[in-house]
Amino acid sequence: MKLIFLILLLSLSAPQLALAKLNPEGLKELEAYLFEPNEVSSEQGHRKGKRTDSALILMDGQTVYERYARGYDANKKHIMWSTSKTAMALLIGVAEKNGLVRRDQSICDFLKDLRPETCAIRVRDVLQWSTGLKWREEYENAPSPRMSSVLAMLYGEGREDMARFVLSHSFDEGAKPGQTWRYSSGDSILLAAILREIYHGQNLREVFRTQLYGPLGMTHWLWESDIAGTLSGGYFFFVSTLDLARLGQIFLNNGVVDKKQIVSRDFLDFMRSVPESFLRDRRDHGTSRHMPGAHLWLNRGDVKGFEKPWPTAPDDLVVTMGHWGQYLLVSPSLKLIAVRTGDNRDHTFSVNEFVARVMSAVNGSPLLQFEHQGVKPPAAESRLYRDGIVTMGLRFTARAFCQCLFVAENSEAACRDYASLDQVSPRLVVDYPTQTVRASLFWIIKAQARYLGAEKGCGLN
Repeated sequence: MKLIFLILLLSLSAPQLALAKLNPEGLKELEAYLFEPNEVSSEQGHRKGKRTDSALILMDGQTVYERYARGYDANKKHIMWSTSKTAMALLIGVAEKNGLVRRDQSICDFLKDLRPETCAIRVRDVLQWSTGLKWREEYENAPSPRMSSVLAMLYGEGREDMARFVLSHSFDEGAKPGQTWRYSSGDSILLAAILREIYHGQNLREVFRTQLYGPLGMTHWLWESDIAGTLSGGYFFFVSTLDLARLGQIFLNNGVVDKKQIVSRDFLDFMRSVPESFLRDRRDHGTSRHMPGAHLWLNRGDVKGFEKPWPTAPDDLVVTMGHWGQYLLVSPSLKLIAVRTGDNRDHTFSVNEFVARVMSAVNGSPLLQFEHQGVKPPAAESRLYRDGIVTMGLRFTARAFCQCLFVAENSEAACRDYASLDQVSPRLVVDYPTQTVRASLFWIIKAQARYLGAEKGCGLN
């Protein structure tokens, strides 16, 4: 009933251009796909279902669909995980527009005391995930968390100075900067470190607020950093669903905000171009079926040797994707922005099906037939404990609980569900006066995270 009322209301007020493309039946089917009634949330046991937290669709600037669930609302900030990478790249675009950085500059123009061989890495290589550094982009399903560069950076030895940790990695065998492609969150951290040096001595969050987020109307956002002052460029960006959609306007309007060019058209075209390194020397072993741009995912159908990733969507569709199901879709030709946030851990949510269903809802495209993927084996989150690195697992639990409780402002019960690792429930204690979370196992091994305020979020002690 709510959905029908929304469509009727929009038919009286929204521009005909947007409404002419709406398929009410497809919109209804999209909602049924996103919001399943029989989902499971539990501190122990496997979390099942798509567990969608929010969904929003804008067409021609008008909201045609909006729904929140699981304690979220229009003003709550949601963790975006790797969707943060695109936001970080756009900030480099702002700095370039202001003459503060050039894509062909060496990273050694900004970062000091590096190994001489790393000076061959240019800013453009970092943007295109083409540094050539040997990086292990693995998460809770890694054969062993000891093998994951990401986990070590966020919760292990690299957490205090993430950029320094990234640069401690050697080059892939035979890899050359700009010629070898590997999806890497480490590269995103290097972008953040470059931004830190570009605006050395300035309040980065204030710079971003005045130069990009403020003009876009974004008010509900937060970005955490490490002790060295480097933003978590590929993670820990919290933003409301609507504000993430506002960020998508950059692509919809080719970098123009309030009649002012914030990011150059040339930079956006660069982001929407497939890296030559991806075509020449791809080191992800073909595990990803997605087509990269510069810190962005593309839907181009004109790249020789590659199929169009989302065949029912326009070629100009760009997508940002985050761990556990955070997505931003933008198509200038459809004047479309769509956002989905969630906490899907059993892999039943498919970005391919989400894109196809959005296209069916807003463009009347026929819905493709998808093979039923079934439920994959539960995420091996408990390996963080089994593999002898208990402290790393506790750090994840403490920080995730702190973020969920004090940054996203969810209930304590919801945050215990979010922060607990599979089949393992550490003892969690919240000290509300000091806004500190303590996690312990066997009463001996401990980790602690503390809320540092509305600007900085949560940090590990």
